[in-house]
Amino acid sequence: MRFVREWAKTLPVPSAAVIVLSGETDAALSIGAADRYGGLVQEYGLPAELREARYPAPGDRELASDIGILASGNGLSCRFDLSDLLDVRAWTVLQALYPQANVPLVPVIVNEKMVPEEFFRVGRMLSALREQGVRIIAAGATGYRLRRLSWDAVEPERWQVRFDEWLAEHVAVWDTESLFHYDQHAPLAKEAVSGGGERHLAPLFAAMGAACREKKGDRLHQSYMYGCLSLNVWSFGD
Repeated sequence: MRFVREWAKTLPVPSAAVIVLSGETDAALSIGAADRYGGLVQEYGLPAELREARYPAPGDRELASDIGILASGNGLSCRFDLSDLLDVRAWTVLQALYPQANVPLVPVIVNEKMVPEEFFRVGRMLSALREQGVRIIAAGATGYRLRRLSWDAVEPERWQVRFDEWLAEHVAVWDTESLFHYDQHAPLAKEAVSGGGERHLAPLFAAMGAACREKKGDRLHQSYMYGCLSLNVWSFGD
């Protein structure tokens, strides 16, 4: 978070932000259309500080409608979510990027059952919004093995590091064919991602799709906590 906060100071303020996550929805996309956001979706295990957290960013119903039109034109079903509650993953990123909560926001939840290539196509669809000054943000994780966290660990687990390095190498050369089938090609993917982590990794492919024109991705930050909690920041496109 310290890195993200400092990095955010170097970035221009966008006209709006679309934050892409993976989750449960009865359509291909769930598009946030609240007038203004407030608290967080309450999930099991959230500490009291997060249960009380607020992020009063304005929504952008016109942008949400535009995304719905794009989805329809690309054969994707969608629903509009009028709830003013944010997913904790979105809040984690947004409160670091825009601490003043002054950037209009549209959360987009992509159906977690969709495959990496479909996430990429969603990002490619959203890339058109960049020409309007909209920033496309993806929130997820390149590793999700919470039961294997080690509170006393000093060094990261080799299997998590190797998987992250494989991702970085293949993003650098834009090897989408291998990346879309990372479960077959990436070393130690089962150790790093299996058991529900697939949906946390999936937003990475949407971020790549949003930069399909430039085909450029840079890993700006990588660090680890508790052995296998992988903390990274990527920048895609120009």
